[in-house]
Amino acid sequence: MRCIMRLFFAILSLAAAAVIVGYSGVTLFWAGYDSVADPWQKPLAGIGIAAIVAWEAGALLLILYCWRNGERMIALGAAVLLVLAMAVTLSMEMRLHIGGQADKAAQRQLAATRLAGLQRDADLARQRIEALTKEARSPAQRAELDKAYARLREAESALRTAPVTAGGMPQAAWAARITDTSELFWQDVLIALPLLFWTLARVFSVPLAIAALSPRRTPPAALASPAPVTDDTPQPKRQDSPAPAGNVVPLRQSQGVDDSRVLQEWASRHLATSKTPVAHAKLYEHYRAFCTQRQVKPLPEQMHGKELNALGYRSFKLNGRKHYNYTFGEAYHDTRAVA
Repeated sequence: MRCIMRLFFAILSLAAAAVIVGYSGVTLFWAGYDSVADPWQKPLAGIGIAAIVAWEAGALLLILYCWRNGERMIALGAAVLLVLAMAVTLSMEMRLHIGGQADKAAQRQLAATRLAGLQRDADLARQRIEALTKEARSPAQRAELDKAYARLREAESALRTAPVTAGGMPQAAWAARITDTSELFWQDVLIALPLLFWTLARVFSVPLAIAALSPRRTPPAALASPAPVTDDTPQPKRQDSPAPAGNVVPLRQSQGVDDSRVLQEWASRHLATSKTPVAHAKLYEHYRAFCTQRQVKPLPEQMHGKELNALGYRSFKLNGRKHYNYTFGEAYHDTRAVA
């Protein structure tokens, strides 16, 4: 059930990453397209900014990969390019969204001002009608009263058809009223928040989705590893089994009793803790060389990993492959030195 839920949320996060990057790429393409005047430069500017969006989406994966493999200068250079790409796309989004939101806020503010003016005209007409009703005696006063009624009907008709709006940015006015601060400050904050979200979402959405799809691994620091056994530690005397006749290699028993003993000897003599994760395949190749010198058939690679875990040398997943926090000595490069 956990695997199904994990796969579901991984696919959901990957789809969200595709939507985020696709939406940003399309919108910024048209923003770049409209940012230049020459017709031949328009598609080039749009394609260029869309390519920068694609670079943002995958740059963090490249940085992590290079840093993990020791290519620190490439990782630092990619990080600098990523920061510059974020600055470029952020400037384009500011031109696109801040300009558009400013125009929309101005239209809302103009509509709110017009509505307030219509309401003020209606109130003045009512006050004038009330005053003329009390003292309307002459034909001139009655004519003025009729004009006041006409203005009131006109104002009420305009109020009924006018769209109702709450002002330029009502959420900024609400935040300013709650916090007793400037409304302009909250307008800037509320405009900047979406821009910051889209910039960070483009950078982190794809790496997070790929991390969710990757197999789960136990962090090396959380593993309870046994104390390393070095060559200075006194070893118990080993009773060698009789040498096989000729070139006959003894077969591994069903439960691997002899192999487990040889594996334990190999691990105690040649394994030591390492700060850098070592692939299981490299450890197994060294173990096979050790078994060749002992004239013992080695365990299969999968059984070798299980036996190492049973001895306390815990493994963890890294990029989908089994790794250990242990390494070996020079014997791997020169099998004659294994013994």
